[in-house]
Parts: sequence; C-alpha cells; structure tokens
Amino acid sequence: TLTYTITISNPSTVAVSGYALTDTLSAGLTYVSSSNGGVNAGQSTSWTGLSIPASGNLQVTVVATVNTPITTASVSNLAKPTGQTDPTCPSAACVVTPTTSTVTVAKTANPASGTTVVAGQTISYTLTATVTGSATTTATVLTDTLGANLTFGAVTTPGIFIAGGSGQVRTFTLPIGTVAGTYAVTYTATVNAGVSTGSVNNAVTGAPCTTVGGCTTTNPVGSVTVAKTLTTESGTQTGIAEPGETLTYTITISNPSTVAVSG
Repeated sequence: TLTYTITISNPSTVAVSGYALTDTLSAGLTYVSSSNGGVNAGQSTSWTGLSIPASGNLQVTVVATVNTPITTASVSNLAKPTGQTDPTCPSAACVVTPTTSTVTVAKTANPASGTTVVAGQTISYTLTATVTGSATTTATVLTDTLGANLTFGAVTTPGIFIAGGSGQVRTFTLPIGTVAGTYAVTYTATVNAGVSTGSVNNAVTGAPCTTVGGCTTTNPVGSVTVAKTLTTESGTQTGIAEPGETLTYTITISNPSTVAVSG
C-alpha cells in the first residue's frame, strides 16, 4: 500500500479558495482512498473548492495498492491543477516508484509430457522464464534435474541463460539486471539404450512454476515390438500345413513412439 501526500503551497498573503486539483494513478495501481473529500473515478481523483491559507500549505492524500501480479517496471502518481497539462515524470509533481521484479518459470517437453518414447530417442526440454516488474536485482538460478535413464545431450538454444551443472543436475542462470520479458532455454536429453519400460522424467526448480500440472515432465517408455501371424493358406485344412501348400506370414513391427525408428 502506497500513501501519496500532495502539498499545495500558497506564497501569497491572500488565502486561496475554490482551488481544483486532479491526481492520477498510473497503470499498476488501484485506488483505495483519499482525504479532504476527493472524488475518485478509476485512476483519477479530483478535488474542488479547496482552500489554501495565506502564506501557507494544504495537504491532501491518496492511498493506493500495487496490483498483483506486478506487470510494470514502475508505478507513478502525478498531481496538477485541474485542466492543466500533465507534469513531466519524475518531477516535484510526479512521483515514480520502481516495482519489485518477479520471476516465474514454465517447462515443456517435445515430445510432450505423457507421450510415449523409446530407447535412443531424443527429448527436447524448454524452460521459459518470465520477468515482470522492474529489472532483476539478483541472478535467478533454475535447477533442472534429469531422472534416471536419461542422458544429457546439449543446450541447443541458450538465449540469455548461462548454462552450468553436470551429470543429471543442470543449472540455467538468468543474469542480474534482466528486464521484464520472456526468456527461454532449450536443451536435449536421450533415453538410455536398453530401457523399455517405466518412464523418464525431468523437473525444474528455482522459481514459482506457472505450468498447469507442475514443472515436472514425465514420458512413458515403450519398446518396438514384433508380432507374427499366419494370414493365408492355400490348402484345404485351416491351421494344418499340407504338402505343397503355400503359407503367407505377416510380421508386424509396432513403434509406440511419436518419432520414427530407423536402423
């Protein structure tokens, strides 16, 4: 909650009456209250009929709250005599306040979480960090942990992240001073050879997660299967191999993955 105090000064030896004042809140602020009979309409509060004593001051206040989530790098509040042009910001008549920065993270996999994969298949993981408010004042370290039966491949799209870590634990650091925006990093991992059952998973921590269902991806692991059936017989007895009979066998190779298998 922010409280703004507006001081109206009268240098004259004669009192001023009927003074009109307008106060404007910027985006990112919500009006709460005002003193001295201020009338609010959205982001604007106005006063009429104010009296300022001779060689004296009159103070009025406006109270506002900072919106959640923060979506602007700063918030401001300006005051002016009603009907005049807006003052420049910042200035004596306009207060600009930087907002805190907020970092959130989302995680996706390709093939998508829940999709069956097979041994030797490569999965791409993307971490997307969103910065709102002002520039970050500390580095944000996202820690991404590969589950069993995955082997790290390479960072294919680093963006502005600094990659680190080793083995199953990898770090991606968003530098200090990162301005509001969306930033992504993509890397790959491969399902280990010989894995044919269970699942492989991957999880990220280090910032609040905005992904529906959480920032852990899970892919079931399947395997290529081979099935063989006797489909046609030229003889007269079904299921009996007769002398000179021609038999046709059909072999079906099934791939449960969304990616073609070669070799």
